[in-house]
Amino acid sequence: MGPASLCLLALAHGMLPPAWHVLWVAVVVILGVGAMAWGLHRNAVPEGSGWRRFVLGVGLYASGDLVWAVAEALLGPGNAVGTAAWYVSLAGLPVVVSGMRRVLAPARRGTDLEGLLDSAIITLAVALVVWQSTILPAVEQDGMLSYGVVGAIPLLIVSMGLLGLVLTRGLRGGGTPSAWLLATAIPLTALTSMVYWTVEADHAWQSAPVARVLMALSYAAASAALGHPSLLSVGSAEPVRPTSTTTRVLIVGSAVMVVPVWHAMESWQDLSPTDAVGGALGIIVTALAIGRILATLLSREAAERALRTREARFRSMAQNAYDYVILVDAQQRVIWGSDNAGGITGVGLDHMIGRSIFTEVHPDDQEVALGLFEECVARPGHGVRGSVRAVAVDGTERWVEFSLSNQLATPAVGGVVVNYRDITETQATREALLHRATHDSLTGLPNRAQLMRTIEDAIASGQPGIGVLFLDLDRFKLVNDSLGHHAGDRLLQHVAGQLRGMVRAEDTVARIGGDEFVVLCTGPDTVAGLMDLAARLCEAFAAPLDLDGHQVTATTSIGIAVADADSTPSDLLRDADTAMYRAKDEGRNGFLMFDPRWRGESAARLRAELRLRRALDEGVGLRLHYQPVVDLTDGRMTAVEALLRWEPGLFVDRDGETPMDTGALIGLAEDSGLIGRLGEWVVQRACADLAALDRCVPGVRLDLAVNVSGAQLRREAFALTIAAALDRNDICPTRLVIELTESVLVEDVPTVRSSLQDLRGMGVTLAMDDFGTGYSALANLKRIPFGMVKIDRSFVDGVVDDPDAAAIVHAVVGMAHALGLQVVGEGVETPEQKLALTRIGCDLAQGWYVGRPMPLEALEARLLAEDRRAAQARVQTR
Repeated sequence: MGPASLCLLALAHGMLPPAWHVLWVAVVVILGVGAMAWGLHRNAVPEGSGWRRFVLGVGLYASGDLVWAVAEALLGPGNAVGTAAWYVSLAGLPVVVSGMRRVLAPARRGTDLEGLLDSAIITLAVALVVWQSTILPAVEQDGMLSYGVVGAIPLLIVSMGLLGLVLTRGLRGGGTPSAWLLATAIPLTALTSMVYWTVEADHAWQSAPVARVLMALSYAAASAALGHPSLLSVGSAEPVRPTSTTTRVLIVGSAVMVVPVWHAMESWQDLSPTDAVGGALGIIVTALAIGRILATLLSREAAERALRTREARFRSMAQNAYDYVILVDAQQRVIWGSDNAGGITGVGLDHMIGRSIFTEVHPDDQEVALGLFEECVARPGHGVRGSVRAVAVDGTERWVEFSLSNQLATPAVGGVVVNYRDITETQATREALLHRATHDSLTGLPNRAQLMRTIEDAIASGQPGIGVLFLDLDRFKLVNDSLGHHAGDRLLQHVAGQLRGMVRAEDTVARIGGDEFVVLCTGPDTVAGLMDLAARLCEAFAAPLDLDGHQVTATTSIGIAVADADSTPSDLLRDADTAMYRAKDEGRNGFLMFDPRWRGESAARLRAELRLRRALDEGVGLRLHYQPVVDLTDGRMTAVEALLRWEPGLFVDRDGETPMDTGALIGLAEDSGLIGRLGEWVVQRACADLAALDRCVPGVRLDLAVNVSGAQLRREAFALTIAAALDRNDICPTRLVIELTESVLVEDVPTVRSSLQDLRGMGVTLAMDDFGTGYSALANLKRIPFGMVKIDRSFVDGVVDDPDAAAIVHAVVGMAHALGLQVVGEGVETPEQKLALTRIGCDLAQGWYVGRPMPLEALEARLLAEDRRAAQARVQTR
């Protein structure tokens, strides 16, 4: 609206009487400056932008123009108020210049005093030349024109500079509407001032419609330029660092001094106005030139002072830095260095100058260091980093981290800049952390991760005969449980020391976890060497060892495996582990070489484990059979023993075809950690079946015998599991018999003793199974509160024909009865065996002759049949 209103005012100027001139100026000034401010707001010009300073300068100029017009109208020409207003207008011109300069040619950071002086000198000098050569001859012919030119000379000079900026920078690339409007407004403003002063000389300004029209159009063009959306694309609208106070004073002072110097020239020298202009310009140019010289001298002195300060600062930083700095030429010679440069090795800087940079580098690292240096020198501006060992004057080794920067092509440097520092302590910490991450903390041996890397490196290098020994200590848990973990740790350390002492220097000994160790050997005769080493290790470990006053024998089972063409580290350890477990199964304290045929057996064992886990998860595939136990006095069935069975083909043995027996399946469950779940399933299923029998045959109350392994007894919650199963099926604890083998009791583990005491406290009967086969049978009968013993089938087999076997059975029965224990004869397969046990006084019998294991349905049928026969017998008796 502002530019449109100004254009309308310009078209309507003929309808205004001359007396309204002051009002005209007021309306144009207020409306024009207001329209410019509105344009800044519309375009969201940021604070500090040159455009805001431009509008501020225009406002100063316009306000001075308005005050001058009012003073001339009220007080007449030549009054003091008008002169003062003229100074205000002139003060706005440098502000306009400063704003435009920020927009079109932003100054560099800091004060550009010398650049401003150069610009002012060049502009005024050109103006002086143009004045003397062109304008002055023209104005001397027309006196009225001379007043216009003289009065408008400040604005003409400023307009010339601004127009040059706009034309060269604002219109670059074709320009924008804002730039073209601004290029139009600047000469219109200068032309308005010139016409205004020309008619003022004839005191005809109140009736000069041309001046009023030009004034309105110039403000209209300027406000349209600032209000157009393309404003921010003219130059840069970003804020810059404020001009210094000195620069502001110089700019404003130069503009304001034009008037007093001009008047002084007229008064003191009695010159005409046109001559005074030339003299004033000459004086100002001379003064600016002197100022430029002074500014140059001051700037040079300040620059030299700043240079000395920076040099001192950088020198101090180099001399006192934590890192060391040296400069090396292309021939590796030291040509400069900081005073502390020789601090790492103890060699002074004077001894380093002129010598090779590699003089103190460790001989083993010189090739690496030289390669990095040559790589850096070959590429200008290139940098490399590395670390080497340096040898100090006292012979100690220090780790040095360095960086090289090729500045040979830089004239001020002319060398390779070397920054380096001592990282000996850091390197030691790093190596300690690496050792901790790759070695066992108890024995100091490499751990599993480091062993795998070593095996991988050996395989990758193509070494012949790569083989391993996989060692596992026999019954190591017994040492921990009986003597404590401190004794177990000492035993492991002793074993580690023995292994290190019995292998070759090139062999690797590692502890991969718990009581498992691995020896890695390489060489053409690896197989023979491994076999010989395994034999010597078994013999050495079989010797008794004193641990805190206790004699301990730490025998070991060893598996041996040799890598083939396709082996990986995991394959090699897996095969050796498999051989080790075979050695344990064959009696421990021995060694076996891995047979490739076992891989199929291992796969079958893994499949069996997966099937067992799935069977326990889904509750299918497993079942129980029950073998009767009869009273030898009357032949009545008094109990059943629960025996684990499974679907045909569900579990197969090592050859992948033979069905797995119960002992092998129990071992598989123990090795895989499934024994707890399996034992719980057996107890729960057996108790549920017993409750079903009670409901089906209410007149019969059988006892239930369940076999329990040592792994189950070592579980702290075992007794709670038994109690929960009995309670859930409403079975009296006295009807349950827990059968144990003597091997379970040999270790005398506290958790086993606790579980047995808890069971006996509940009323559960404890039975020793396979009695007579263990060396500690009598001791166990005294130590454990058993209520029953079961004579092993090996003695029952000979009770008829072998007098010795019969004597043993007779002795066992007599001893058991003396202790108040019931006796069960196992493996009764003939009527003669049953008769012999009855004559000896055995209480109960169990075997195929008495009754084969049968599923629950068959057992129910047998019990019902026996119950019917018993009922018939009672009827006949009556």
